[in-house]
Amino acid sequence: MTRYFAFFMTSFFIVFSIKSTAGQKRIKPSQSIINVKDFGAKGDGVTDDADAIIQALTQAVKTNSVCYIPKTTRFYNISKTIRLSLNANDKITINSDGATIRPIGMVKNESIYNITSYPEHVFLSLGPREASSDVHKAFVNNDGVSVNVKGLCFDGRAFQVVSLPPKNDADIAIALQVSAQNINVSNCTFQNIFGYGIRLHGASTLNVNSTNFARVGGRGKTPSADKVDFDAFGDAIYISSLRENASVSIASCTMTGIKSGNMRSRVGITFEYSSSNYNANIKGCDVRGYAKCIHIEEKNNSTFNINQCKFADFNYAIANIRDNATMNFYNCTFTVGLSDGKDNGSALVFLSMYGMPTISVYKSTLDYSNSAQRTYQSVVGLKLLKDCIINANNKNFYFADSNVTFDGCTFQNFGGAGASFFSNSGKNKFVIMNSRFSGGGDVHANGTKASLNFMNSNVSQQGRKLIEKATN
Repeated sequence: MTRYFAFFMTSFFIVFSIKSTAGQKRIKPSQSIINVKDFGAKGDGVTDDADAIIQALTQAVKTNSVCYIPKTTRFYNISKTIRLSLNANDKITINSDGATIRPIGMVKNESIYNITSYPEHVFLSLGPREASSDVHKAFVNNDGVSVNVKGLCFDGRAFQVVSLPPKNDADIAIALQVSAQNINVSNCTFQNIFGYGIRLHGASTLNVNSTNFARVGGRGKTPSADKVDFDAFGDAIYISSLRENASVSIASCTMTGIKSGNMRSRVGITFEYSSSNYNANIKGCDVRGYAKCIHIEEKNNSTFNINQCKFADFNYAIANIRDNATMNFYNCTFTVGLSDGKDNGSALVFLSMYGMPTISVYKSTLDYSNSAQRTYQSVVGLKLLKDCIINANNKNFYFADSNVTFDGCTFQNFGGAGASFFSNSGKNKFVIMNSRFSGGGDVHANGTKASLNFMNSNVSQQGRKLIEKATN
């Protein structure tokens, strides 16, 4: 009888153990699991769970364990930053099955580094202390540090503002801030975040996968700048100070900015303050509702491969500032609307300032059908459009300012009384080869100094006469 009872109790313990870990998937058997509830976290939406989560994270680092934050029927309330200070070679993995971190009031801030001059409130801050007050050198002391965050939801509705732009002293939220050599964020949700979704610094390898940003961003005036500068904050993903030859992957993410009237949020994905070259791959992302979908402001020669992405509802889809990046786009869609009025000029796909990127676009659609009449698309840095569709919708849209080859492209409803290609310098040459024009008016550069060369393309006879007249 005793033997049968012992067998029964052993079997019960095994079954119970399996059931109790059912929600903690993809955890290595060799790693122990630390549950924040064992340290007093409630997740009831009322209790201040900040200290309990900090204690659990600290213990997880000490014991090389996974910190598990279980989903509750409500959320984990915090009154201060969940700040985990890491040393060289420390590792932390945070797993969840959809638990929500949502402060119900202001968060007492204790971040790694404050980037803006606005009052910042960071929800979860992981990494070493700043190494320098200079942002270019602030994240150089994180050798060997690894951070993995999976399955969490961050909700910042307590920080919402009524209208944009806010006052210069508005409180902003940063849901997740990480300084580490290796960073992985996956299957997370960021919602109602007025400020930044995530700020990631100093990485050699950086991956953000299958993560959703809903109503994340905002856009404030830069206090020290002229009033027309609405570029102070408001990014879904902000990446800075990457290491030399770093590898960045952002895949299967959606980003939707906060809008007030026509005013969009600042940026979907920002790359800034990296002095060394790196490689970035962005795939399967949908970015909309931002003044700039991708913003690169660095002095280096990094390489970006962007594949199967959709960009819409922007002032500028791609903004290259001071950089000489190589950018390759494959199977992407750019849907141009109207500017929100806070940036000069019309809404455009490409904006290049103070640098000379090399941009090539393959099998993609540039849809200007909802843009303004006579939209001017500067193509500084754009070298090649291969097998692309350009939809102009009879608005006499025109390209200008660079040397571009269009190969195998389809121009829909393109051309008209005004020039389709423009140059003031006479140095800009446009080569249109193996391309087809469907609908639209005459395609020409009459009245400008642009040079046009049509090769095996069906431009109209009237268009050719106008070209010859301008050339002669």
